[in-house]
Amino acid sequence: INRETLSQLRSLAPIALLGLLILSLVIAYLVAGRVLAPVTRIASRARALADRAPDLSGRIDLGGPDDELRELADTLDDLLDRSESALESQRGFLADASHELRTPLAAAQTNLDVALGNPDASADELRHAASVARSQLGRLGRMVGNLLALERGSAGRTASLSLRDAAEAVIADLAGLAGDAEVTVALEPGPDSHVRFDPDDLRRVLANLIENAIVHNRRGGSVRVAVAPDGDGARLEVSDDGPGIPRGEEHRICDRFHRASGFGPGTGLGLAIVRELLAAGGGSVEAGPSDSGGALFRVRMPGTSA
Repeated sequence: INRETLSQLRSLAPIALLGLLILSLVIAYLVAGRVLAPVTRIASRARALADRAPDLSGRIDLGGPDDELRELADTLDDLLDRSESALESQRGFLADASHELRTPLAAAQTNLDVALGNPDASADELRHAASVARSQLGRLGRMVGNLLALERGSAGRTASLSLRDAAEAVIADLAGLAGDAEVTVALEPGPDSHVRFDPDDLRRVLANLIENAIVHNRRGGSVRVAVAPDGDGARLEVSDDGPGIPRGEEHRICDRFHRASGFGPGTGLGLAIVRELLAAGGGSVEAGPSDSGGALFRVRMPGTSA
């Protein structure tokens, strides 16, 4: 009996092992298919979204249990959210830039066409048309320069710099502009503060802030520049006697191409450059009213030991 039993086991064992192997493969296939089904859905949805480019409004929206695959799908959805926001911002920027660039070109061309289209135009009329065209082309050149500055961003060559020395140098450079506008620019007395910043970026920040305070000021007004330590960093304040920032526009004053209501002509990019350069260097800027009713811009920058 034992010998017959062993003989039967020897005959049935390969069949049983083969059956177990086949059953294991079937179970593994079914389990793998169930486990990888979300991956398949993610890949399929991603391909469908890629085919809809540049429309980024769709999302994977996997749902299901809160596991690693759900986290992967949510991460991809977050990436799509940021990409869509960046794309919308770029479209808006291009639209604003096209409009702003077209305005001075149209003004210059209109004045030149009117003057050249009149065969009896006097020398004064031609001179006036040329003056307007030159002014508009100058505005266009400043706008293009600011656009290039925004595109290039910060150079990132940081160094320890005296904020007071940098402010004094910029004030001296803008003395001619201040004189033409009959505006007094003064650096208030106080302790110096050293900052860690790119030298060219720091000068551009100071020049844009002080020039903005001069241009948008009243005749006989003043611009006050103050430097002071601020905890581990430094604080710079630029205030003026101009019309001030309209209520409710403080948070938009540094947006690209935004010009506050009632302000004169400008490119709408100077303060945007200030904000982006400061952000790249670890600083910040905020706007509000000055004690005289004008505008006050308060800048904070990372400090360093002298």
